[in-house]
Amino acid sequence: MKSKLLYLTLILILLNTASFGEVFKGGSFSLSGTYKFSYDDNVLRYSKRDYDNARNGTESTPSPTETLDDIRSDFKLSATYRFKILNRSGRFGASGNFGHYLFNSFKNFGWASIYYKQKLVDKINIQVSHFYEPYYFLRDYLDVQTNSREHCDFAMTKSVGKLYYRPIKMFEIAPYYEFKRYSYNEYFTEYDGDRIGIGVEGIFRKGPWRVALDYSFGTYDNLGFDSESLFPSGVDTEDSETGDGDYEEDSYNFSIFYSLKILDLKSRIKVEETINDRYYMTERLPADDPIHHGRNDLVFTSKVSMEMKLSKRLEIEIGTTIYKRDSEGSSPLIPKVKNYSRKVAWLEFSYDLI
Repeated sequence: MKSKLLYLTLILILLNTASFGEVFKGGSFSLSGTYKFSYDDNVLRYSKRDYDNARNGTESTPSPTETLDDIRSDFKLSATYRFKILNRSGRFGASGNFGHYLFNSFKNFGWASIYYKQKLVDKINIQVSHFYEPYYFLRDYLDVQTNSREHCDFAMTKSVGKLYYRPIKMFEIAPYYEFKRYSYNEYFTEYDGDRIGIGVEGIFRKGPWRVALDYSFGTYDNLGFDSESLFPSGVDTEDSETGDGDYEEDSYNFSIFYSLKILDLKSRIKVEETINDRYYMTERLPADDPIHHGRNDLVFTSKVSMEMKLSKRLEIEIGTTIYKRDSEGSSPLIPKVKNYSRKVAWLEFSYDLI
């Protein structure tokens, strides 16, 4: 207890010294709250065949859905602290979000994130961030160890380091490094893995326009995979993801934002397109790894939205996102169970509390 009081006293003395004040200048704190209302027409990302079977009650390996579509409410709180170190601007930020599904409560989730951005010299900034999501539900799958069907969910952490270089006012380039870790629950540890990615983003700004291009390359190492194991005999291929989940992935993102005034209110229209091209790298025979052998996933994400500043503190955004995955592989089953389309529409309100 005495040592804690000593450390606290030293910190308070340091904060009040003139020398520290010259290095770290007091800044400003802001806090905002966000509520997002959205409709999702395919909560579990079912393929067309599986969606129709679930709707008709003929699904061979069902998950415990109350409805195939759902309404979701997201509640988010974001805090930012801006300051200067040696007269160079910096900021800390933290956010927390809770998502609640109206009918399928087993899909409820939450996440938290923090970041730090600092200006180093003129034209150069760095940013580091960390994201944590303790629970994300996929589906019910067969646990091949216990031969029982269980909830398949995972926790995910993501850390990113990014360098921003702005040689001229209208253009900025930002290379980055990304690390993700996926940790599945005790029934599906064989799916555990790490994803490492590198990428670069180019941003062009001119008047009301903002255009960005982003490319990244990532590899996934399925750490939980046992290379000595074989696909269990007698197990329905559709009821398990067992196998070598290693993959390489190219990701492309294009976005264009346009700022304008509507009814004399500051507004912005945003259009974004993302393509993820994933190749699974298993060297096992198709019979030993039917769900991954020769598999290629193409995922398209198209997003259109408009945000509007209703007052000094209140902002509203309305938009829609369309997801589409096209998969192919050695097994003719892959497109039947992996192809899907999903549409989400949302309305979001953000309010500056402080």
